Amino acid sequence: LILVAEGLHEKKIANIADKIYENKEKIKIVLIAGPSSSGKTTFSKRLAVQLRVLGLKPKAISLDDYFVDREFTPLDEKGNYDFERLESLDIDLFNKHLTALLAGREVELPVFNFITGKRE
Repeated sequence: LILVAEGLHEKKIANIADKIYENKEKIKIVLIAGPSSSGKTTFSKRLAVQLRVLGLKPKAISLDDYFVDREFTPLDEKGNYDFERLESLDIDLFNKHLTALLAGREVELPVFNFITGKRE
């Protein structure tokens, strides 16, 4: 039963990839949204594989790499880091990179190190 469910999921991802490919001249970006730990990264990797099968060259960009350095991360009411708040992300840098990419320019994507709490 699990294998059938996984096969169905993969088929649905392949169908999404087909639709993206059919409209590749119009579609420049695909955004995947969801709460923390909902499978966005896994889904994006599986979608990227299906797009590569069709000859496209997708590049995944993770918002996780746009976290501000830990010292600037907002805290919740209990004093814990609140990674769900918009202020935990460097939105200005993300917007700058997204605008550049949509204009066909290259950008150097950041990499956030969760161990050190800093971008590298």
